[in-house]
Amino acid sequence: MPIDQQFDLFGIEQTASPQELLALRKRELRNLLTSYADEADVFSETIQNAFDAILAAQSQRLYSDPSEPRLDIVIGRRGGDPHYLLVCDNGVGMTPEIAMRFTTPGFTCDKVLGRTIGYKGVGASFFFAASNNVGFQTEDSDGNQTAATVKASHRWIMSNNEPPPETVREFICPEAVQGLLPNGRGTAVYYEFHDGLKPRSLSHIVKYHDEARRELRRWASYLCAKTALGQVDTGHELSLTVGLHLDRGQSLHTTEWSLGDFDLDNRQLGYPYPWRVLRVHKDVREIDSTPEAQRIVKHKGKHQALRLFWSKSDLLPLLQQQLTDEEEELATEHLEFLDVFFAYSTDILVAVHNRTGTRKNVLRYGIRLACDGIPQGRIMDFDLTRHQGLARQAHAVVGFRGLELDTGRKIPVDETVRSLVRKVSTRAMGHLVDYRLYLKKKERPDPSPDLEGWRNKTKERMSLSLVPLLFKMLGEAAPVRVDPDTEQDVIALFATLLANRVLRGYEIVALSGFNQYDGLINVLTKTGEVRDEFDPFSIRSSAEPGRGGDYKILEFKLQFESLLEDFELRRKRPQDIDLLVCWTLPDMNVRRGTLSYTYGERRDFRETYGMTHLWTDEGETSSFPIVCLKHFVTEKLKVMELEANELGRGTAAFNDLEKQERLASI
Repeated sequence: MPIDQQFDLFGIEQTASPQELLALRKRELRNLLTSYADEADVFSETIQNAFDAILAAQSQRLYSDPSEPRLDIVIGRRGGDPHYLLVCDNGVGMTPEIAMRFTTPGFTCDKVLGRTIGYKGVGASFFFAASNNVGFQTEDSDGNQTAATVKASHRWIMSNNEPPPETVREFICPEAVQGLLPNGRGTAVYYEFHDGLKPRSLSHIVKYHDEARRELRRWASYLCAKTALGQVDTGHELSLTVGLHLDRGQSLHTTEWSLGDFDLDNRQLGYPYPWRVLRVHKDVREIDSTPEAQRIVKHKGKHQALRLFWSKSDLLPLLQQQLTDEEEELATEHLEFLDVFFAYSTDILVAVHNRTGTRKNVLRYGIRLACDGIPQGRIMDFDLTRHQGLARQAHAVVGFRGLELDTGRKIPVDETVRSLVRKVSTRAMGHLVDYRLYLKKKERPDPSPDLEGWRNKTKERMSLSLVPLLFKMLGEAAPVRVDPDTEQDVIALFATLLANRVLRGYEIVALSGFNQYDGLINVLTKTGEVRDEFDPFSIRSSAEPGRGGDYKILEFKLQFESLLEDFELRRKRPQDIDLLVCWTLPDMNVRRGTLSYTYGERRDFRETYGMTHLWTDEGETSSFPIVCLKHFVTEKLKVMELEANELGRGTAAFNDLEKQERLASI
């Protein structure tokens, strides 16, 4: 063998033949495949690389407009055809020299080891080795284009008899998605699933839904839990548009999302903390801020879950006496935060999982690590010597920054990191044990949410009424042209909303026949129509459907305040009323009982369809749901504007309402 063809394996003049080199490469790739054990790895790596490319383009000032960065993800779920994943970005692209080398194991594109966002450096090698049909197309900032498709690589790697993979210098993908490929600078990667490696198909990951937009919501949950889209703390200013597409063969279904705090209803991508998926928690800081004399009365046994957030400045003093010198150095330089969701029962985490629509539990109990804002690896179990049973009721996120974190796609390889995470999580759980008395008892019915304060009494000018605007978007005739001004207007508006199926789950039985109350109504709380996870007005509460039933007492009021006058004059009794429909509410400082809101960011507390508030009498002797039509109309209009991509008066009015009431509830 000529000396220029020799290959020195270890720097000691050992050489290998081309056949031996090929066998060595096959063994290296086979070991690489077996080191990736999670079915989300393909998604993690492809989206990771695209995200890095977009950040690189931003740092190089390649975008002429802040809104230009874009990432498109296609879920190819065609019946009868192999399922596929297509990821396209308009990032930096790759030069021809880099493009023909980036799939080589261990190759990095001028990146410092461990300093890329998320997973480290062998991703392209993995997904090219894992598929039997995989390809890429890229264009750099100088307009140089490179494309390639590799066939049968996985079969060759895992077999001793298959021929080497075939490579063609073109990018092959379904015609239906070619319009999504970068038109200029950027990269597209196509990956086809097969029976030889998990996942065999996309049906093993996310539950199918007849409605494509609803299935795309489920994919959003999954990708946020498993990939760089699930950012916990960006550390950068990036306005990124993410297109999620579903290819079922007949047509391409598309929704657009932005980065932010995880919120499916508002199409925002971020880490799906359990307290963002199911909003039934109480922040520990709110409990601590309650005067000690009132703390037991206001919080004992009332909350379904607690949230504990400790920043770096909170953590270091708490851990100072427990850490070794090496752990203290690691914490000082790299530890960022701890965020724990602690539920009164494992049922809450089950409800969180059900809300995601995924096959496997991507948000189960345990500890998720995040490095530079991106979720990493698999969830670790809590290592508790005391209160071990509580570990199954909590989900924690521990954040690091600037750390060369190698999770091995499972748990951290570095023992110092593992030890620090154990001590941090153990300290947090030990602290939360002291707050267990504020969690509801498992054997007790769900307590009424207790909020302190509320301000929302806004008399809008007639010309600004949202009622006719809503019915115009519905394509129906409005029962009134201005905001309700009498109790009869409230009745007419409520009945029209029911007749047009805008409000569901209610059947008016009678509006007369008794001189003390206004009517009888059937309240439905168990049917799929009123418990639709994709309908923001559906029943979201995990409580038993105790508000439902036939022949419930219905009361109408223009203003909630007048009902309190009836109570004081003993004209009506709080324990008799099952549902109140009104137009406006007073300030939260009502002279009797407590008001809490159950819409917008607190929609998970809804116990009947479209319910906007809950009133609880003094001493919690009785309570009833409220449908405040002003709030319902505003939120419904906002949702319709969002679906039509035409944000207008409804969205602005809803944001003002929610802001006012969030402040009033502090």
